[in-house]
Amino acid sequence: MKDKKVLIIGGAGFLGKRILHFLEEEGCNCYYADLQPIFGLNDTYISLNALSNTNFSKLDTDFDVVVNLTGQVSNPSNLCLQLNTEGINNIINFVNLSNAKLIQVSTLSVYGSSLQEVDENSPLNPETTYGSLKSISEYLLKNKLSEKKYAVIRLSNLYGDMQPKGIMSYLLRSVKNNDDIFFNNDGSLKRHYLNVDDAAIMIVKMCLQFNCGTYNYPGSDLYSIKELISLLEEISSKKFIVNYQNVKSWENLEKLNSSKIIDTFKYVPQKLLKTWLTKQL
Repeated sequence: MKDKKVLIIGGAGFLGKRILHFLEEEGCNCYYADLQPIFGLNDTYISLNALSNTNFSKLDTDFDVVVNLTGQVSNPSNLCLQLNTEGINNIINFVNLSNAKLIQVSTLSVYGSSLQEVDENSPLNPETTYGSLKSISEYLLKNKLSEKKYAVIRLSNLYGDMQPKGIMSYLLRSVKNNDDIFFNNDGSLKRHYLNVDDAAIMIVKMCLQFNCGTYNYPGSDLYSIKELISLLEEISSKKFIVNYQNVKSWENLEKLNSSKIIDTFKYVPQKLLKTWLTKQL
């Protein structure tokens, strides 16, 4: 696959670094675009602000695949809004001017909450700002790109080594420092958890064997916040002081159908959260 040329927009982040690693293992000709380079990887770095149409006009148009990792949860939240509207429009315009296919990384939060099994044909009903903004970016793709030009992968909560933020980073830091733990919900919030390597490998498979369409890709693990705390206490043999708020949880999905992506790309998540947490503690 040495002739496959891939551009990862937002490639200097947590997931982007792992995608780069696995693409290089496949022998792909890969580049990453971001505001700042990864230390030691300057030769494949492209300086790019996704909100600047001028930046895109300077890019080569001979990429086979573009992977968009921008528009994730960010602070301030207005940046997330801009990336999922103005930013995705710039990416769409660039893809329309090239022969590239686009892989858009989205989130399972677009479905909101459901007691029924959810698949790719289920209606979108986001309950948070982030889920709503990702729904908007998917809407823009659907209306401005040919369906043969793009694929969407909806991921669950990522975790993995060297994670800079997120619930796992927060919990591990709290456990190691013997800090009290605080949550802004009642502890019933449930999430599927997916190791960053499993997510990256699947996206690489999508790059190598592009198939248009929308795909759900949750991890194999499903835990509520309270179940996560119990798991950490079991692994660490510690008892934690946990502070919950009397606030209803949101975007709870217990049954997520991922048969479409697994049947298409022949890969199931290999890593389990309990095994990973045991190694961390």
